Amino acid sequence: MKRIYADTVKKKALLSGITASGIIFLYIWYTVNIGVMVITDYRFSEQCAGTTEDPCWAEYDFYVNEDVFWYPVEHSPWGRATPFNFSQELQSWSLQRSWGSGWRNIPLDRACTGTWCGAPDSSGDVEYSVVWRKGKNYTIRVLGYKKDFTEDIDVSFNPKVTWTGVNMDYELIDFKTGITTAEMIFKMRIDKDYLVSNKEDFTSKFESAKNFNLKGWEYYIYENESYQVNESIYDRKCNNETTKNGTVYEVCTSFISHWNNYTAYRDKWNKYDPLRKNIQKDEWLILKLVAKKDAVLGSSSVDIVPEIGGFKFPW
Repeated sequence: MKRIYADTVKKKALLSGITASGIIFLYIWYTVNIGVMVITDYRFSEQCAGTTEDPCWAEYDFYVNEDVFWYPVEHSPWGRATPFNFSQELQSWSLQRSWGSGWRNIPLDRACTGTWCGAPDSSGDVEYSVVWRKGKNYTIRVLGYKKDFTEDIDVSFNPKVTWTGVNMDYELIDFKTGITTAEMIFKMRIDKDYLVSNKEDFTSKFESAKNFNLKGWEYYIYENESYQVNESIYDRKCNNETTKNGTVYEVCTSFISHWNNYTAYRDKWNKYDPLRKNIQKDEWLILKLVAKKDAVLGSSSVDIVPEIGGFKFPW
């Protein structure tokens, strides 16, 4: 029987030169390293944004040759808290195990509270987070959430997992300030469909402000917008008429002969709601970030830093 604590895992990883993006990978590495867990297969997402809608994932099939207990991250037999500061840090992560036709979450920050993590009942009257029983086969899944969706996350132990980030092209088009507004126009595209899960994925920072009292800001998108046209087509009908003195002249009248219905297009700035229009792979978006400010005497300045999916544009 092996009892595995976060503090022990961290020390062994540092001594071995192992870097990882979350304690769960170090639990897996250490359990394999001491020979009690044998990984038989694994799968992972090669490219992922690491968001709620597109989490990074890695699945491991394994069996264990003796009982293995994983204890909560903050749990240590010596009462020491365990910080984890790795070079490729995740925003957050979660551990799941296959359970029937689905998955069950196994939090590693608390004690086990059900049979899916090995407890005898749901009382929570155990100290371990999960137990893997001798001679059994398991499938687990790690979900990872990035701080920046362009970031590549490497887990350097064997089997190696690399979660490639979303590649982005971008270009600043214009920046100007007025009496009550400051505007930044830029274009961007990414190499993966990006389903925006919340409006906080599109935000901005306002730095080094001078005489600049921010009142609010909004994103706009430059779109080739379609609209319907119902065009009336006119014709003329002419008749000859004769006056009393015998003069002949032509009298014409205009009338609508038919209607021409068609779709037309126009370029327009529209308020951008990322929850309604997600980013499509390789689609160039032209965005305008408009900041509203108080009118002030004298000059004012501010550095505007758009932030999309955790990526800060370096302007």
